[in-house]
Amino acid sequence: MRMLKLILIFLILQALSANAEVFKCRSSTGEIVYKPTPCSINETAVGQLKIKEMTRQEIEKAKALRKSEDEGEAAYDAENAKAEKQRQDELARQQELELEQRRIKAQEEADANRRRTLRPGGWPYQPMYQ
Repeated sequence: MRMLKLILIFLILQALSANAEVFKCRSSTGEIVYKPTPCSINETAVGQLKIKEMTRQEIEKAKALRKSEDEGEAAYDAENAKAEKQRQDELARQQELELEQRRIKAQEEADANRRRTLRPGGWPYQPMYQ
């Protein structure tokens, strides 16, 4: 969902691109270079790109869109953080419950062992004399 928002913002900003001159030059090594200043003596002009400047209204619209997207993302992040905290709390409760169950089971086993080792007379072993 976040990626979709970023793509949407990119497309809107792409449509609202600024108006400026960009010069396309070919260097002496044959490399194509785009720059805001005219080509130097060592470079050959390949073309000049005209880029439309954004109007004040378009700038304000883009800023408002960006602000609303940032607020939406902040709310989304807060919701995710809250859900993660709830998951962590639930995990901690589950671990405490498992620990308590193991403690109870160990206590029951200890009690069962104690009952098994004690004879009817209360002694843990039979006396040698009988």
